[in-house]
Amino acid sequence: MTSPARVAANVAALLPLNDPLGQMARRRLALAAREQEHRMIDPRDVQDIQIGSRLRDAAVDPKPGDYRAPVNAGKPGEAGNPHGSNVYSLEVV
Repeated sequence: MTSPARVAANVAALLPLNDPLGQMARRRLALAAREQEHRMIDPRDVQDIQIGSRLRDAAVDPKPGDYRAPVNAGKPGEAGNPHGSNVYSLEVV
């Protein structure tokens, strides 16, 4: 399917500048370009939306229902430090 702007561009390219149909096609093309400018979205105005559940690191915030939670996760003190050597995950075989 061909857009009206594409048809206008094709007609404007083929017809001479003083042709009434070419002039109308050029006006339509300019109008389509202005409409396109208004439809552009500024990425700074877009808000993030959450799809699904938020990710959670089981080594930092373990829950009782975690499947194969890291060993020693959630322990107080240095033993539960998620970046230390005491907290590790067993590989799923």
